[in-house]
Amino acid sequence: MDITQLPVIRFCIRYVKTYKIKSALIGGALLVLAGMGVQTLLQQVSGEPTLERTPRVSLLNVDEYRLENAVVESVGEVESLSQVELKSQVSE
Repeated sequence: MDITQLPVIRFCIRYVKTYKIKSALIGGALLVLAGMGVQTLLQQVSGEPTLERTPRVSLLNVDEYRLENAVVESVGEVESLSQVELKSQVSE
């Protein structure tokens, strides 16, 4: 059996011949999506870590500032069980 005799294939061929620009856009979008899928699979197989941005925090010893007549003020807000927003300010 010839594959071009299947009704679905015949419909697709007729559609491509009738709507050339729209077919080209759909084909291009499918190629882009396929490329993105292959790239995602290759990253998962190779085990490359995904880049996550983690802000750096430096801790200060409050005793050092207290000895030098400086003031450390901290204000915190609990947003959820796993997230806290903390703002600190050092002034002399």
